[in-house]
Order: sequence, then structure tokens, then C-alpha cells
Amino acid sequence: GLIAERLFTEDDFVTNDKGDLVLKEGIPSHTFNSVRPGDIKYVDIDGDGSITNKDEVAMGGTVNPEIVYGFGAQLFWKGFDFGIFFRGQAHVTYGLGGDTFIPFNKGVGKGNLFEKALDRWTEDNPNPNAFYPRLSNGASSNNWQSSTRTIYNGRLLRLADLELGYTFKKNWIAPIGMKSLRIYCLANNVALFAPWDMWDPETASFNGSKYPLPRKVNIGIRASF
Repeated sequence: GLIAERLFTEDDFVTNDKGDLVLKEGIPSHTFNSVRPGDIKYVDIDGDGSITNKDEVAMGGTVNPEIVYGFGAQLFWKGFDFGIFFRGQAHVTYGLGGDTFIPFNKGVGKGNLFEKALDRWTEDNPNPNAFYPRLSNGASSNNWQSSTRTIYNGRLLRLADLELGYTFKKNWIAPIGMKSLRIYCLANNVALFAPWDMWDPETASFNGSKYPLPRKVNIGIRASF
């Protein structure tokens, strides 16, 4: 895909004799369609003065994580037991795509899309690093090119399991005919830490339409007689 540098600002344009906004001299022309402040500015890789498909390069990493890891611990103290387990992945990149990723299109409202849509370039918020470029009525050929803005880092660390239990002393339960008695609470998928926050990156979804892992909490009693 293309290398996205930033979003165009008003300083990148001048007004010509016809009263139209045009890019300043020295800025590569963007050939996919006309651009305005708030649209994506790409890097001219081949240096020919225009942005075309010839400026596409390899980007991101593999969709299969190159690193998968896990670690945990168990602690015991005076009948109490505590267990914790983390798992994660790294060196993985996923691509965005499809119309459903574009805000307000086809009834989109998955994950944090509505909240992210507020982080967009507007005249009141001329942020050249906003999450979304200038939104328009209809498709923008320039803004939805495959680029470094249409991939996301799939790195994550998940608090997968968290367990707390208590085992009663034998002399406490012997009078009621029990040999052992333990009560516990086990939670799965407790928390997720990831740079990508629009949906669970482990789903590897390109538009957030895949169902994420559920969070579960189990409370139990384990006894023997």
C-alpha cells in the first residue's frame, strides 16, 4: 500500500486564478481524485512528482503472530489460593477494509466507531494526525486507498484467567462428614491491553464484525466426602 504521511492542511494549498484550491508547488500531485485540506497526504516513493499505484510498497507484518506467549503465577497462603494467567501476541498486523469500516456507512456502529468518528479532521479540528480524514458525502478515492492508515497493530496482552479460592481446614469440616471443601471464583477474559481499541484485535477482523471472546465469571464449590 501507500505510505500515509499525514493529513493535508490549509497551508498545503494556494488559490489559483480561477479561485480553486490547488496544491502548492513542490507537493506531489495526488492522482486518485482532487484533494482538499483534511485529505490524506501520501509519500512520493518513486519521486516522480505524483502519487500513483507505483508508490505502493510492502507494509505492516504478517497476519499470523510471529510471537505468541503466556505467563502466570499461583500463590498459596493460609488456605487461600490465588492464580493469574496472561497470554499475548506480538509482531502481527491486520488490514482494514470494506465499506463497513467507513463511519456512518451502511449502518455502521460496531465497537468504538462512533467515538472514533469524532476524532476526524474538521475546520474546527484541523489535526493533521486525526484518526479519520475529512469525511465527505460519498466515497473518496484518495482517502480510502490501501495505505499505512488502513492497517493496525494486532499486538495484545490479555488477562486470560484470574482465580481466587479458599480451602477450609479439615478439622472445621470433619464434623459434617466432609474430607475437603474449597470455594472459588474464576474469571476468564478479564481485561485486554492493546494499542488497537476499536475492537478485539485477536478477532483479526477487517471491520469489527466478528464476535469477540466473551467474559465469563464462575463461582463454585468443590467438596469431597
